[in-house]
Amino acid sequence: MTPKPVKRIAVIGISGSGKSTYARTLSKELDIPVYHMDSLFWRPNWTEVPKAEWLAQEAQLITKDKWIIEGYVCEASIERLRQADKIIYLDKSGIRCCWNGLKRWRRHRKYPRPELEGSPEKLDFRLLKTMLFRAERTEIEDVLSLLNTDSEMIRL
Repeated sequence: MTPKPVKRIAVIGISGSGKSTYARTLSKELDIPVYHMDSLFWRPNWTEVPKAEWLAQEAQLITKDKWIIEGYVCEASIERLRQADKIIYLDKSGIRCCWNGLKRWRRHRKYPRPELEGSPEKLDFRLLKTMLFRAERTEIEDVLSLLNTDSEMIRL
């Protein structure tokens, strides 16, 4: 039996877990385009995009034949996980995520990440606390518990 080709990959995890870096590397290795949810969530200067707008953009992305979509996942965006052939969950420790967040801030505080043009990296106590205590993990686990899919999930 020939394994089903993987053409749609969702990379998820809490802030600072390395989703963007991992997805960019995977994109180069597999020659599959990568899309960053942060670029849908934010406009320049960290202006928040209305939820209905980013959900509509996400809905368009998941209709594509091939994709790697990385980013935080909530119940409203569960369809991304349902459409994925493979889900890669970067379930890292809070200390590692804090360290990654500090490195990202240092690297991009003056020159924004490519997926966040016009938004130099910010770091505040609330975000560090979110990373350290893995506050977003509960919501991710809740969303994963709602999944009824044949998607393969890998937890790293």
